[in-house]
Amino acid sequence: MNRSPILLALACTALCAPLFAADPAPANPPAAPLTPAAEILQRVTFPPEFEATVFASPPHVSYPVFISAAPDGTLFVACDENGSLDRKPDRGKVVRCKDTDGDGQADVFTTFAKMDSPRGLIWDASTRTLFCMHPPNLTAYTDADGDGVAEKQVDLITGLGFGLDFRGADHTTNGCRMGIDGWIYIALGDY
Repeated sequence: MNRSPILLALACTALCAPLFAADPAPANPPAAPLTPAAEILQRVTFPPEFEATVFASPPHVSYPVFISAAPDGTLFVACDENGSLDRKPDRGKVVRCKDTDGDGQADVFTTFAKMDSPRGLIWDASTRTLFCMHPPNLTAYTDADGDGVAEKQVDLITGLGFGLDFRGADHTTNGCRMGIDGWIYIALGDY
């Protein structure tokens, strides 16, 4: 049977946290303990014609809120330890996850850029630029040398929604997409 690959970028701490908690010893322990990835895959169902792997998970990627993919399969994951409600500064970042050996699992992780409340990502491979919506700003982060870390950042738009000085990132500017017309579209919440 031909199996089509599908990648699962399961890095949600809320989903994965129970997998890492200490469980009481089972009455009939398994012959060998499962890896965290195997435990995650036991909780996911998918059609038999698909194959699933866990592409990234804690500790490399935690508290994911948005994702963007490059044409080569590299994933950029917006991570925010504040979640939706907390308001502590310097807890957000974008992690670049790269699978260099083609096994369906990221093996190189770099902090591409740091910012508060990353809530939307668009990767432009032609310019090595990641557009990130992090209220109240839309910022372009550029990795000119291709090392996985942005050397340059330019705020393109400011004043979209509110920053952490007003409230957490819920109900504010959450999400952006590049349209087929080349324009960036941004979702604004009720704040």
